[in-house]
Amino acid sequence: MLRHLGPYPRLSAVLSAGGRRTRLRVRLLAVVNNDYAEGPGKILERSQVDGGELTLYIARRLSPWRLARLALGFGLGRWRDEPGLERRAAARFVVSARRRALRVMNDGEVRLIAPPLRYRLMPRALTVIVPEPVR
Repeated sequence: MLRHLGPYPRLSAVLSAGGRRTRLRVRLLAVVNNDYAEGPGKILERSQVDGGELTLYIARRLSPWRLARLALGFGLGRWRDEPGLERRAAARFVVSARRRALRVMNDGEVRLIAPPLRYRLMPRALTVIVPEPVR
């Protein structure tokens, strides 16, 4: 969190979802599979991962005060309605930008990826093997 208190570059991008194009100027754009749950002790926890939608979290401004409020909201389990944090749901969308590469974190690993970034859900694309219950 302390690393993000300093200057953080804004991203000018175009978000295409549901046939609509929206120009964005953001400090933070996060994409997650389904929506994060809200409640005491539920930090970055989901109620389900197979809900069939992606959730975008958008912060146009991210001052130290807003970041501290957001962190406190996470701790208290009430962060979704924080001012300056937008949530949008979509099954697929595209993020375009006039940069050669965007810094993207996938599964905790940061990579530089050339835009446009195309996100979509692929139902039943992952096979999960579950052990039999112990009797």
